[in-house]
Amino acid sequence: ADVACTIRSTVPCGSRPASTLAIRLQYSSMRSLPVRFYASFAAEAFGGNIAGVVYDDAGLKAAEMQRIAADLSVPTTGFVRSQGKGRFHVRFFSTRSEMGMCGHVTVGIFMALCDDLRIAKQEASYCQVTPAGDIPVEVTFVEGRPRVSMKQGMPRFDLIHSTSADIAPMLGVAPG
Repeated sequence: ADVACTIRSTVPCGSRPASTLAIRLQYSSMRSLPVRFYASFAAEAFGGNIAGVVYDDAGLKAAEMQRIAADLSVPTTGFVRSQGKGRFHVRFFSTRSEMGMCGHVTVGIFMALCDDLRIAKQEASYCQVTPAGDIPVEVTFVEGRPRVSMKQGMPRFDLIHSTSADIAPMLGVAPG
């Protein structure tokens, strides 16, 4: 893959700065894709949770998204595609698998949409359509800086039936 990297800017995320790095990925079998990196929830540059943001304007296949996420090698990458009327379809991939939802990537996505003028720089409500369901997202401004907030449902966990003999070796202790 051919990758060209340039520092784009340092932008605020609410009252905390978020670093962004703009790159374009060029795969021989795929078109060039705009990519952004954001440090969500950063107290200073180079802190926070790193989020990859890829504009998926043409509709990548899941295998292509997974390959890109693995190549970017950040904890989670979000692939965003506008559905019109304030709705955005988003899929999240770690370097190894897809996940239903990711909060810090949601912040990065809406900061990127704002920075790249894909949404108006004004207070507005949006709907992020994810495998975990529809997530309401609000973009507000504090001292001229965008602030992203979302409403997530309560997490759901599967019940796992394990014995102490199953778990003890994972913890490095003797069962019992």
